[in-house]
Amino acid sequence: MRLRLARERLAEAVTEVARHHTVEATTALDAYAVLIASAREDLHAASGDTSANLRRYAETLLEHRYIVATEYFDLPRDTRPVLAAAITAAAAQYTRTRARLSHREQESLFFKEEEVRWAWEQAQAADAQGL
Repeated sequence: MRLRLARERLAEAVTEVARHHTVEATTALDAYAVLIASAREDLHAASGDTSANLRRYAETLLEHRYIVATEYFDLPRDTRPVLAAAITAAAAQYTRTRARLSHREQESLFFKEEEVRWAWEQAQAADAQGL
């Protein structure tokens, strides 16, 4: 449930950035960060085998980062940098979660990680070039 709400806050932030409303986008991104951290805490507190849930959580975070990175180019140049907070929050939670996965599960996420990394690097390069 928290991850669904987090995705809604992320979509809200993207919409607010498109409208040039950075304050509202920042508010949505703050809520996003709290929700994904709370979802991770829920997983950590869960009893029993949660490897499938951890993997789903990790994949969801990668998906969120990819969404932001690919939508980035279509957003106004002056307001879109505020979305870096979503990337930072999701990356921090992803790193913590990835460490709890088995080596095999970590390796299976390699190509998704690389796609997300590449997409975000392209977004940052666009900002650096003033695109």
